[in-house]
Amino acid sequence: MARVFIYGSCVSRDTLEFSNDHEILAYVARQSLISSASPGTVLMNGAKLGSGFQNRSLEGDLNSTLFPTIAKLAPRTDLFIMDLTDERLGAFALPDGTYITHSVELQKSGRLSLLPKIPTRLNVGGDRHFALWTRAAIALKSVLLTQGLFETTLVLRMPWATHTFDGEVVEPFRHIPTSEMNQMFKRYFAKLEHLGFYVVSPPPSLALSDANHKWGPAPFHYIDAAYTSLLGAIDGQLNSKSTQA
Repeated sequence: MARVFIYGSCVSRDTLEFSNDHEILAYVARQSLISSASPGTVLMNGAKLGSGFQNRSLEGDLNSTLFPTIAKLAPRTDLFIMDLTDERLGAFALPDGTYITHSVELQKSGRLSLLPKIPTRLNVGGDRHFALWTRAAIALKSVLLTQGLFETTLVLRMPWATHTFDGEVVEPFRHIPTSEMNQMFKRYFAKLEHLGFYVVSPPPSLALSDANHKWGPAPFHYIDAAYTSLLGAIDGQLNSKSTQA
């Protein structure tokens, strides 16, 4: 059974639910790369949320746990999978010089209201966000190289869906047109490819949302065929590395 480290979103997590041949060692979600590469903040105390997953995600983001978790689990990791869907959330620049993700969990926690003023928001697609994210991507590559995982890293790229399989229009995220989000993400994936990350892109025709998806219709909640295509890419990468070994 292949042991997989997921850094990303439900896109990667839901893909692996279509297989019984993978063990998920870690699932780091709701943690933008900018936040991951930043030191943890000490400014954001606050109430707990009702969900264990939400609490783990929020605490992980505030403490920037991605890089230490990679180092801890690297000896057991067969494949490191990442997707960029949670980068849609953007980030906040805090007064202590650190960064956190603009997640729903953060908003629900009420922790922002405990700061003297609302911090500067960095929206995905903006030049400052991209510059900070690029620096963070370089730092991630360095960590993966140090831990011997860069050659076993796979980036999943699936365009966001504008419609469901039945032709219904999917409500965009935070009122930003989905076509605009897809366009903004192009240079992020291009940067990863330039840095040498292996990026897989299933056929764009599979970028359809499922109206009956367990999380509900959304631009990044896909039909089953999209997940099985992504799973095929994951297994192909694992088989390739196994053959090389």
